[in-house]
Amino acid sequence: MTAAATDPAVPPSAAAIAPPERPAAFGRAEAKAIFLGWERLRIVFNLVLAAVCSPVALWCGPETYAAPAFWGNCFAGVLLVNVAYLAGPIAECALDRFGLRHRAVRWTLFLGGLLPTAAYVLAAVIAFPTQIGPL
Repeated sequence: MTAAATDPAVPPSAAAIAPPERPAAFGRAEAKAIFLGWERLRIVFNLVLAAVCSPVALWCGPETYAAPAFWGNCFAGVLLVNVAYLAGPIAECALDRFGLRHRAVRWTLFLGGLLPTAAYVLAAVIAFPTQIGPL
């Protein structure tokens, strides 16, 4: 409790606007909110990657879609990038815990992960359209 809240000479309204003595504690509720926010973004993440991958695969030729190895490559790549996606909410939780709380943090982390991942997907489809396994 702050000194302003216990001092009878300070009006109650002044105690309500007194700055906190330390930053708010980071707890389970904050972590849950961060992870749920990132799970909503996961849909956007996967749709963007599909929008990048599909036209490039069509450009490589219809035999690309017909090759079973292409679908094995897609499955392995989707699994890999969705596991790596977990780095985003973990990084945001760490930054939030250290007091860096801003809406731009999530978008910076999201775009900082999406752009290289989209480049990876693009390279994987162009370089190895019918090979099994990620690039």
